[in-house]
Parts: sequence; C-alpha cells; structure tokens
Amino acid sequence: MWLSRMTKFAGCSVLVAVGTSMLFGQPLVAASEEQQADYFPLRVGSKWHLQIEKNGVVNRETVQITKIETVDGRMRVHFDVVRMGKTTSMEVPWMAPSNKGLFMASDPPVCVLKYPINEGDSWRTKSKLNGVEFLFICTVGKWEQVQVPAGKFKAIKVRVEAEENAVPFTSEYWFTANVGVVMQTHEVSGNKATKTIMRLEKFEKASDKK
Repeated sequence: MWLSRMTKFAGCSVLVAVGTSMLFGQPLVAASEEQQADYFPLRVGSKWHLQIEKNGVVNRETVQITKIETVDGRMRVHFDVVRMGKTTSMEVPWMAPSNKGLFMASDPPVCVLKYPINEGDSWRTKSKLNGVEFLFICTVGKWEQVQVPAGKFKAIKVRVEAEENAVPFTSEYWFTANVGVVMQTHEVSGNKATKTIMRLEKFEKASDKK
C-alpha cells in the first residue's frame, strides 16, 4: 500500500512531511503557487483510495488518517488501512514540520524533495535505517501531467535510488500540491525482481468529510 510503502521505504523508513506535510501544510518559501503548496498534507480525516499493481496483479486499498499527536518532539501519525475488507491500524513517527522539504525519518533524516523545488536538483545522503547504513540518491525530475484513475494532475517527479542488503531498488514519486502522492513506482532488482505501481483513485480532504 502507498503509505505502507512510504512509511516502510526500503522496508523500514518513514517518509515525512516537512512542509507540514509530505502530506499537509505551512506556507513554503517560494515565488510560485506550486512552491507555496503542500505536497504531503497531513490532516485527521483525510483519506486516499489507491490502486496497487504488483507484477500485473491489481488490488485496492484505502488509507485514512485517524490521529496526529506529538511525542518527545516528534509527530506520530495514526492511519487506518483497509485492504481486501480487512482494517489494519498503523502508527508511524513523523518529523516536525519544516519549510526545507519532505524527509524520511532516518538517522540522519533524508530529504526526498527540497523546497524550493528546482527541476534537475540531485543530492546524496548517507543515513541509517534500523541500524543499517544506506546511500540515498535523490533526483528531482520535471513537472508532468500525470493521468491516474482519480484524474489528471500536475505533479513533480522525484526519483530515489538506494540498495538494501546489496540489492538495488528505485522508487519514483509524483507529488501534487495539496493532495500528496498521486502515483508511485517501486522497483527491486536482483533475483527477486519486483515492480509495484500505486495510482490514486480518489482523494477525500478532511474538510470535505462530514
């Protein structure tokens, strides 16, 4: 699932919102409407309906934020995930909001999308997840018009490369203002090669829910 993959990136990481949102936010330092938007809005009640395709097999999931709290200076976000009629509750650590970008909660934190957004930006970060050191290579692509079941969105593409236990993997995210991730791919190389594609089917803002 989308948030599961974002919160367990490489099997164990947490993608965090630093704009007050990987999911939801504060004003950002920038000149354009795109730069001032929130690229991962976190609000209780927000709900994402997702289509997950893995090796050609399609399933559907919904992810809804049920609670946000601060523990020891860090946000903890609670989600309900519904998959094949079964609800699973998740609780993940989130970094404090920042106007610098979107981060994974690793040690040290890894920036996935820097603010202000500049096409072609690329950076490398060494970081530990569950005690294992990774080298993350993040590259900002171009603004694209992305077609998913929920409709057509203007999105900025970000590519994240790393390897886990000597097995390389690549994740690509398409971030849309005030919605979050509208599409994501996650590809693992090696003997157990897999490719997973997440597409947004519907996004319900917290303010839209009665």
